[in-house]
Amino acid sequence: MNSTMGQRISALLAELNMKQKTFADEIGISASMASKVLSGERSLKGEELAMAAAVLRTTTDYLLSGKTPENDFAGLKLMLAKKAGNMTPAEKAELINILLQNMK
Repeated sequence: MNSTMGQRISALLAELNMKQKTFADEIGISASMASKVLSGERSLKGEELAMAAAVLRTTTDYLLSGKTPENDFAGLKLMLAKKAGNMTPAEKAELINILLQNMK
């Protein structure tokens, strides 16, 4: 079954234990507008979509289509290569910690 953007966002909010109001505040929309997004009455646009992907630690592709880059190591490397120069030391440390925590 295909999920909607609202369903994908709802699932990510639950994974991150994030409240809808917090999400709305983080991406610069009202709580009522966030409710409409989650119910499928409204879509995120442009900057809202980009902000949502960042806040939810995912990609705009995933929010829009449900496609995940989990098996796309080359794409992940390319994305990191492009963005690494703009990452703060704290963001780089967080990424390294995530990678180290997931090593087995």
